[in-house]
Amino acid sequence: MTSSEPADWLRDPELVRLRREWVHAYRTWRRLVGETTAIGEVLTDEQREAERRYRDAETAYFTYSRRLTGD
Repeated sequence: MTSSEPADWLRDPELVRLRREWVHAYRTWRRLVGETTAIGEVLTDEQREAERRYRDAETAYFTYSRRLTGD
């Protein structure tokens, strides 16, 4: 992606969409596990699925952003 501004890649429509999905998945995951869930506490299937969606969305966002920036 060619740009005149170093941060133009942040406005890439696909990256914006992936960022929205990542934030939504994170908020859903946190809502399901609660803010005070202890480390090592066993998660329910629903919580594990939400965590997987969150991690997948995070990976997709950073993978795409690295492609845009050449990092």
